[in-house]
Amino acid sequence: MKWSIQAADPSDATDISKLTKVSKAFWGYSDEQMSEWDEVLTISQEYIEENIVFKLIVDLDLVAYYSMIHVDEKHIKLDNLFVHPEYMKNGLGSLLLGEAISLAQELGYQVMILDADPNSKSFYDLHGFVEVDQKESSIEGRYLPVMGIRLG
Repeated sequence: MKWSIQAADPSDATDISKLTKVSKAFWGYSDEQMSEWDEVLTISQEYIEENIVFKLIVDLDLVAYYSMIHVDEKHIKLDNLFVHPEYMKNGLGSLLLGEAISLAQELGYQVMILDADPNSKSFYDLHGFVEVDQKESSIEGRYLPVMGIRLG
């Protein structure tokens, strides 16, 4: 398996959006719920231009990506980290998360935060993130763990 991590280009927006939706749907969300989230799960060219977005290419195919948003001088938010279901459970998510953390450290951030899908909380737990808060999700009665990790 030949892979590389590259900065995403605005022209990748459609492919990254498809990957996001396929990956999110993998967790068993209903078609109705996925439709409600369509706008939130769509990554625009402007989003890629304005934020930090890196893609993971395996054998010429886009299989995963992450994006980060500047919050303030100390904090950066891991806004997205998605792996195509066919490539899950083989370390690519951990590889990308490690790359994101390293880049955030290089850029001088002290804390990385994220809003975790409940299905991914254990993944972030394994990588040293701790739950610092919860926020209500768009699904009634459901809360998203807000997680963080100190960098450096």
